[in-house]
Amino acid sequence: MKCVYCGGEATTKDHVPARCLLERPYPLNLRTVPSCIRCNNGYALDEEYFLATLAQIGTNSSLERKIEQGGVVDRAFERSPAFEERFIRSMEVGPEGRPYFRPEHERIERVIQKTAFGLFVVRYKRNPSLSDIRNTAAYPYNIDDSRPATRFLATYRNRFQTKRWTDVQRGVFSYIVVRDSMAGNQLTCIMDFHQTLWGIAELPEPSSIGPRVHRRREVDSPTQQSLFD
Repeated sequence: MKCVYCGGEATTKDHVPARCLLERPYPLNLRTVPSCIRCNNGYALDEEYFLATLAQIGTNSSLERKIEQGGVVDRAFERSPAFEERFIRSMEVGPEGRPYFRPEHERIERVIQKTAFGLFVVRYKRNPSLSDIRNTAAYPYNIDDSRPATRFLATYRNRFQTKRWTDVQRGVFSYIVVRDSMAGNQLTCIMDFHQTLWGIAELPEPSSIGPRVHRRREVDSPTQQSLFD
């Protein structure tokens, strides 16, 4: 079996989405894609940064607990003072005198691209290249809603009835694949992280991608450990 990211030999499984972005107890039906160890581990620091960013901007209790003493983000800062210093340097004061956090957008978008890529492989059983997942972006919405109107409307049917989202873990990670009629019917994956941030990525047409990915559906063991353990 080949790694979906680099085409090398797959020696492990990569979770979609990464389990560090979910909450315990983990859902039992988490999906995975075949991966080599190098690619699987290659996103670990970006995913750690992504979660720490969510904890900085989130307002729900599960995210707030992560930055409290003993929380997973707090422990990550203790292990790496340089990691914490990166966040301190990212704090700025706006013209109105209000402090705000300026994230490293390329790292955020890298995780969004990787997550959308994995969802594409799981959904369509086809293996594009990462570069086929384009125009990735992140939009916080729990405080100042910055979600683009066209993407927001694409998640609704006529009479403003919401389309069906797939809940990997309710309130923690959900996603929907839609065609945006206002963007040339572009196939688009919209991901909701902790009801705090929307990740958006444009997907290729499945019919243009080959070959099919053959893999077994596997169920996680509840004894597997988190990235931060």
